[in-house]
Amino acid sequence: MSCGLHHTAFVTEEGNVYTCGNNENGQLGLKDTRSRYMPTVLEELSQYHFRDVACGYYHTLALTEQGEVFVFGRNDRGQLGIVNSMTNNRQTMVQDLNKSKNSRHLKKVI
Repeated sequence: MSCGLHHTAFVTEEGNVYTCGNNENGQLGLKDTRSRYMPTVLEELSQYHFRDVACGYYHTLALTEQGEVFVFGRNDRGQLGIVNSMTNNRQTMVQDLNKSKNSRHLKKVI
């Protein structure tokens, strides 16, 4: 579990990611900017088994058991590690990191 400024992300024992709270920057990863008051599963990522999540003020990172990192939310300072937008309300895999032969050794996102 991790808390941002006004949002929270959870990983269940089954490896699913749930998010809730303020979503004005897409930090919940639910493909919109509507806030959620109850934890909502990221269904598009249900084929992955997650190990960890980390929340910044307005962004979220999620780490799979295989070492893949998905990011969503505000990206005005490049905090997501992607270059495609200022705000990203979709779950995006950090491609450069996942191409690394050592990405499967990632254990935690902070």
